[in-house]
Amino acid sequence: MPQYQTGSSRADSVNNPVIAGELRRFRESLNGVTGDRVAADLKWSPSKVSRLERGRTATRRKALAQILSYYAQWHGMAPEKAEALMRMFDAAMEQSGLLNAWLGPSVLAATVTEWAPYAVPRLLQVPAYARAVLREMQQVTQMPPSEIEDTAAAIARWQARLKDKPPVVLRALLDEGVLHRVVGSPAVMRDQLKYLEKISTTRGTDVQIRILPLSASGPRWTNGFAYLEYAPPADGTTPPPPPEVVTEDLEGPAQPDLNERLTWKRYTLWTQLWAVADEPGPAVKRALTETWT
Repeated sequence: MPQYQTGSSRADSVNNPVIAGELRRFRESLNGVTGDRVAADLKWSPSKVSRLERGRTATRRKALAQILSYYAQWHGMAPEKAEALMRMFDAAMEQSGLLNAWLGPSVLAATVTEWAPYAVPRLLQVPAYARAVLREMQQVTQMPPSEIEDTAAAIARWQARLKDKPPVVLRALLDEGVLHRVVGSPAVMRDQLKYLEKISTTRGTDVQIRILPLSASGPRWTNGFAYLEYAPPADGTTPPPPPEVVTEDLEGPAQPDLNERLTWKRYTLWTQLWAVADEPGPAVKRALTETWT
């Protein structure tokens, strides 16, 4: 796992995988236009173009405007496309209060599909459980106490999006062992599991939770990951383009990966596990009764 680093942040920058994917696909649609050529024309480094296209770095408004102007003037990008991407950037900036170095751009996703073999998914964590998870990872992340508090607060802000209109869609698949593995203390676990019982039946949200039973066979021995879908830019096309889909590991700082092969592999794995998982009620009640009484 990489060591946790907050890096630098700017008030005029945001990392949105949709923008990254749109920039990459547009360039790839141009005959013979490489990232190196774009970099040379803009007097940027090739690594800067690569990072922007792969969603590996936050995009500054000035840089986005520069590359969109370049594509419009020299390579025929439709004004509607450029304008849609700028609107998307501005909309993401309006949500910048949700952003956090540990959570990354996952907080901007419209749909979160998650496999959680080690801990309750972040969108379902009560505050005490969230802090306990972050503290238990300190030996690896080197996250100081103040950043633990900031990240726990950011998780709570993200959770509020479950009640947005429209709400964030969450499909959470937990290994049953998560319900019996102590995080923080027995009291923290009781509160966390009672919340899982409550949220799974709460109206006004779009949350589905399933538990992979300990007895289930199949490819369960894999690290946790999320499969994230982002709304495409509203550029007036009919039918609208499909959502941008990325994946990220859950055992370190959020780092979206736009690799289609990896994303498809993980979604296939998640689908196989989801098919043999159970509704959460019985497993949560069993854990509360047998482990956390």
